[in-house]
Amino acid sequence: MKLNKYLLMLLALVFSGSAVAQKAGEGGAKPSLPSASEIVAKYVAAIGGREANAKFKSRVTTGKVSFSPIGLSGTYEQLAASPNRSALRMDLAGVGQFLDVTDGGISWANDPIQGFRQRSGKELEQQKNTALFARTYDLNAAYTSLEVKGIEQVNGSDAYVVIGKQTGLPDDTIYFDVASGLIVRTDSTSISPQGEIKTQSFPSDYREVDGVKIPHKIRSVIPNMEVTLTVDKVEHDAAVSEEKFARPK
Repeated sequence: MKLNKYLLMLLALVFSGSAVAQKAGEGGAKPSLPSASEIVAKYVAAIGGREANAKFKSRVTTGKVSFSPIGLSGTYEQLAASPNRSALRMDLAGVGQFLDVTDGGISWANDPIQGFRQRSGKELEQQKNTALFARTYDLNAAYTSLEVKGIEQVNGSDAYVVIGKQTGLPDDTIYFDVASGLIVRTDSTSISPQGEIKTQSFPSDYREVDGVKIPHKIRSVIPNMEVTLTVDKVEHDAAVSEEKFARPK
């Protein structure tokens, strides 16, 4: 689960500044590395296995969001449904409501800063890929290829570094904890009409919900800001309201 890329981009543009980055660890002699397929297989097993994850067709996640150091806070609800539907609603105190929807081949956003905007081109393609429901357990559905680059330190522990390539889109860099197999960091580049922005996301506090493990805290680092999502509740296969995907009138 990621904080919506569009919202990250928008907030970075509003509160622009220098990027914050976590320095990679330095190692000695390179150890023998597993293949990308072996790393992914361990990750899928760590989150409960492919069968346990694939049985769900929708997920609703609700929780709190905070922005530092600017002091913004609020709540959010994110609906994800198979095959590639996503609806995010975020209510920020003193700012207003942010809506972001991807429904098959259509993707749009509506917020109190820029109003309504429908996506097109590479930005649309990126949002469609991000909305793939199966991407949490089927990385081959999200990426055209996966390449192991080495081992780096994330939060004081070794992590395998894997490059996820996407046709016509920026690569993602995914960090898998060597011991647990879980994803502990993802570096990505978001596309928008205003430009690109690099984001580092750090999922943590994995908890079991209905037989699968889901991160209950996601810290995202963008220029001049950190955004933290704290999950309060996760529901699987709840009734999907079509109103969540309706464009504002």
